[in-house]
Amino acid sequence: DPRRHDQVIRLSLATGDGAGAVQAAAEAEKQFPGVLEFSLYHALALGQTGKHDEAVKIFERILAEARNERLSLLDADFFFSYGVACEQAGHFEKATEQLKKSIAMDSRTAPRACNYLGYMWAERGENLPEAEKLIRGALEAEPDNGAYLDSLGWVLYQQGRYEEALTELLRAANLLAAEPDAIVLEHVGDAYEKLGKSSEAVLYWQKALHIDPENASLLAKLDAHASRVAKTPTKPGG
Repeated sequence: DPRRHDQVIRLSLATGDGAGAVQAAAEAEKQFPGVLEFSLYHALALGQTGKHDEAVKIFERILAEARNERLSLLDADFFFSYGVACEQAGHFEKATEQLKKSIAMDSRTAPRACNYLGYMWAERGENLPEAEKLIRGALEAEPDNGAYLDSLGWVLYQQGRYEEALTELLRAANLLAAEPDAIVLEHVGDAYEKLGKSSEAVLYWQKALHIDPENASLLAKLDAHASRVAKTPTKPGG
């Protein structure tokens, strides 16, 4: 019964068992080769386990087959997931293409695709005015979305608008206080550093490091700050 396979795969994906989802989806694909949903689950599971290039290949196969057999499968969710897989695999032009398709297809789900594309561009320092416009559009739909506010703060940061960036990043951190996000806290620290407030920067970097202790970027920033402090001459009487 394909429904049982469907239930197992969905449960594995929902609980973060990417390896289990990959195995279950691959088995279901073999047993029910005409059911493209199992191929889609397989691609999503591969992405969850970091095998993004393999995921992209499956998305490409689904796209080719669904155009002839299951056009309804190629909806905004499909192109969003395809775009995410492309971005994670480092195929940024293709990611842009798929995310734009998702945005154009469904206004209901457009905010997440707008935010994802805007943040991708912000991270890469590309198309920053357009990225800001996309993210602000996402925030019009969901004004209290902490992730979207972080994206806005980061695109402002990348444009050198550090005071504005800090305001939005602190709002994001406050909204996500129940489940702190290391990236958001690191961004706050980065903004403080640009404004010359090193003590505040270190405080937020340390908060982020507590959540993500293996983060090499955070460790490098804290080491660089400690090195600068060590080299600062001590004032007489200090």
